[in-house]
Amino acid sequence: MKRSKRLDPVARVEKNRERTAARQLGQHQQELGHLKARLDELIQYRREYQQKYLQAMNNSMGSTAIQEYRCFLSKLDRAIEQQYQMIAGGEEKVSTSRQHWMNKRTRLKAIDTLVEKIQGQERCQEEKREQQENDERSLFARRLTHLKSF
Repeated sequence: MKRSKRLDPVARVEKNRERTAARQLGQHQQELGHLKARLDELIQYRREYQQKYLQAMNNSMGSTAIQEYRCFLSKLDRAIEQQYQMIAGGEEKVSTSRQHWMNKRTRLKAIDTLVEKIQGQERCQEEKREQQENDERSLFARRLTHLKSF
C-alpha cells in the first residue's frame, strides 16, 4: 500500500475533528449573539421603564409607587450587569473555541501538505520507474534489432 494511502485514515480523522471544532465555534458564536441580543432588550426595556418613571414623577405619583419603580429599576440594573458577565463568559468561550478550531485547522493543513508531498514523491518515483521500463524496452528492442541484422 502506498504511503499516501496509509495516511488517508489520519487525514479523515483530522478533517472530522476540524469540522467538529468549527461547528462548536459556530454554536458558541450563536450563543454569544443571543446573549448580546438579550442585553440589548434589557437595556431598551430599562430605558422605556426609566421614561415611565420620569413621567410618573412629573404626574405627582405617591411615594410607594416611586419606591416600586426604583426597586424595579435596580433589579433591571442587576439583570443588565449579570448579562454583561454572561457575555464576558460567552466571549471567552468563543475565543477558546476559535483557538481550538485554528489549532485543528493548522494540523489538518499540515497533514494535507504532507499527503500532497508524499503523493508528489510517489508520482516522481512512478515516472522514474516508467521511464526506466521504457528505456529497458527500447534497449532490448535495439539489441534485438541488432541481433537480427547478423
